[in-house]
Amino acid sequence: SMPSARAFIQGAYWDEKIYVIGGMNSNYVILNTNEVYDIASDSWSTLAPIPQGRAGHGTIAYNGNIYVVGGSNLSATGFTSVSRYNIASGTWSQATSLPQAWEMGGCALWDNVIYLCGGYDRNAMTTYGHIWSGTIDPGNPDNITWAQREPLPFLTGYSGATAMDGNVYILGGFDESFRLGTRQFLVYQISVLALLELALYPIAITRNHMVVARRGHNQVYGVAGDADGNYVEPNNYYYKIDDPMGINDTKSVQVMSENALAVYPSIGQGQVTISFTLSHAGQVDLDVYNAIGHKVITLYDGIATQGTTTLTVSGNDLPTGTYFVRAHGAGIQVTKKFVISQ
Repeated sequence: SMPSARAFIQGAYWDEKIYVIGGMNSNYVILNTNEVYDIASDSWSTLAPIPQGRAGHGTIAYNGNIYVVGGSNLSATGFTSVSRYNIASGTWSQATSLPQAWEMGGCALWDNVIYLCGGYDRNAMTTYGHIWSGTIDPGNPDNITWAQREPLPFLTGYSGATAMDGNVYILGGFDESFRLGTRQFLVYQISVLALLELALYPIAITRNHMVVARRGHNQVYGVAGDADGNYVEPNNYYYKIDDPMGINDTKSVQVMSENALAVYPSIGQGQVTISFTLSHAGQVDLDVYNAIGHKVITLYDGIATQGTTTLTVSGNDLPTGTYFVRAHGAGIQVTKKFVISQ
């Protein structure tokens, strides 16, 4: 067992050891702990604590160092700081800070570059819709050059990320604005700066899930997580995908556009017309949620053709109230609000 229970963590692997730093304990206290699991001896030990406790951060290992990226106190303050733990000396230093606060997103490393995929800025109450990159200077490991990179097709926090063979795989996530999870599975091809969509994950997956690449076997695993972002009930299974780049014909991602989904009228008593527009054919889910985030109707679940698909929902099918309709898949994730009035 670990020395103590904690949540909102990531681990990093280096030289037959797993490093777990910070997190939140069962009393909602933010931790500054730094603990390492030795695989060979099946034992835990305690190392020098991180100078500032945090949770929801990213953790990666590079060249004998553990980098702890962003995070927050899970209440009012999000962090821009990046801390580096030198394994050989057992000491901490401060690396180049992020341009903005970041937490609760996918964090992966390829070569000497950290990739932050989606995430959340607690200070601005903003969910990110792009990738950040942080290039570590091999000659000065505290020097990181941060840059905003390619846009994602949707706003997403609580996503998972892993890297393999020059690609960053991004799975799931959660739009804090509408409190909806996603089935999206994306790949960012680093060499050509291209973002592609892959086969949709079998379920929506968000919050506290893990994505792992099994290098040398060309496999990606999605583990556990929360299907709808409400913490009840987290799932207890995992899926494996072999040859993720070859599982189907990959397609360029269509960056999220408000015009991809239309609802008319937005306030009405009778029939509401809903249409979504695709740049290419693909699997699409079109679901209606009530004001507290519960799905009440599935309007479409299948392969949609390129162009515009139009459907209707009647006021007779829904009681008076506020609703959200979401088009999800084929490179889009867009949500619109409408109201059924008396």
